[in-house]
Amino acid sequence: MKKFQQLWRENCGIIVFLCCMFVFRSAVADWNDVPTASMQPTIQIGDRLLVNKMAYDLRVPFTTKSLIKRADPERG
Repeated sequence: MKKFQQLWRENCGIIVFLCCMFVFRSAVADWNDVPTASMQPTIQIGDRLLVNKMAYDLRVPFTTKSLIKRADPERG
């Protein structure tokens, strides 16, 4: 138990930051790399896109349960 307390005291900031980052990436926003040329010439292979996960619904972090449904994706 002492080692855990010492580890927590020494790394509290990093541990809290990582937990917040995982929750943020799970429920709010994330980034994805483009693996294929399906969207060329607009989006190139290897581009990194920022995804707004709250654009269509608000979800519980680390699940697929929706709290508030805002809209459905539309073509165009």
